[in-house]
Amino acid sequence: PAALGNLASNAFNECDTLLRIDVDDSNPYFCSVDGVVYSKDRTILKVFPAGRGGDFTIPNGVTTVSNFAFYRCYQVENINMYNTVTSIGTAAFMDCTNLTSITLSTGLTELSDSMFSDCINLKNIIISNNVESIGYYTFARCTSLTSVTIPDSVVYIDAKAFYKSPD
Repeated sequence: PAALGNLASNAFNECDTLLRIDVDDSNPYFCSVDGVVYSKDRTILKVFPAGRGGDFTIPNGVTTVSNFAFYRCYQVENINMYNTVTSIGTAAFMDCTNLTSITLSTGLTELSDSMFSDCINLKNIIISNNVESIGYYTFARCTSLTSVTIPDSVVYIDAKAFYKSPD
């Protein structure tokens, strides 16, 4: 609605069949573009509808992907982003079980906690030369991950960044 002033990052968690979220055009804080919710100025991607699948490109101009923005988006397979993205929140892509590839922004300096946890079909990832730290459980239980390129710029990797549950 137009009066909505706060949208929790996990407001639509477990809405597995949700294909779009529409925001009233007169809302002063949020907008929606093709069913995806952004801040009004379109610099923050707030919520991606969990039932949407296939490929998605985070639009040019987005600087931040909110915590849990793609949480449990089981159907999304590939994500691309422009280099305008400089911040990705905690667990932003957690439990995207069909995500096989993602092209990360070169504008990122850290990979946040639980960012890709439980992305069981994520196969490889290239980390840009600007990333300095990889957080707690960033790639936890990414059981299909076969290739990770970690540049010399990374000065901190949490002890459980690549945690894999015992068999």
